Formats: sequence, structure tokens, C-alpha cells
Amino acid sequence: MEKNTFSGKPYEIGMQCGKKFAEGIRRNLSILVWREGLPPLPHDEDFRKWVDEQEAVISRFWPWLLEEFHGVTETVRCDYRDILLLNLAAWQYDFYSGKTVSHAAGCSSLVITLADGT
Repeated sequence: MEKNTFSGKPYEIGMQCGKKFAEGIRRNLSILVWREGLPPLPHDEDFRKWVDEQEAVISRFWPWLLEEFHGVTETVRCDYRDILLLNLAAWQYDFYSGKTVSHAAGCSSLVITLADGT
């Protein structure tokens, strides 16, 4: 497995990450967010409220992540909201929101380094 290390301010880290993984990010956006050939993500008021609430939680506890997302958008050349939706795993909204339908299932993950280095 390849290990990648990025350094700098959060925005710069996002730019480095976006540059390194642009092809994969665009592929994931096309399938998971832009839903090419698949049913679209919801755009109702409940969905928009859920996205805004999740963004507020990230802003409160991990504001540097939002800065990284902005850095990614610059190098990948996409909308910030699309990167936010990708990182929120918004395609699983039905599952997260309690509006589970029979085909909705999945998991999410977040990889971070804690202050103690673990």
C-alpha cells in the first residue's frame, strides 16, 4: 500500500491531495455525487438541511477539514458543495436520515491522525 504524506496549511494539503488523487476524485464524483446513469441525490428541503447540519458539525469540531475541501476543489476544478457531498457520503442519505429504503445500506469512514500520533 502506498503511503502519502502531505504538509502545509489545510488549504495547501487539500490542493496536494486533490492534485495527487484528481482522477479518482473525479471518478467518485461522477458516480457518487453527480450520479451519472443513476438516480440523482435528493434535493428536497430535508436533504439540504441535513447537509447544512453536517457541514456545521465539521465546522465546529474540524474546521481545517473544510479548508482542505476548498483546496481540493481548486485542483480538481469542481464545486465545493460536490466535495462536501462526497465526503459526507451523501449517496447514503436515506440510510443516515432514517429514511432507509430496501436498497440503502453502507458504511462511512474517516481517517485522521490523533494528537498522540496514532
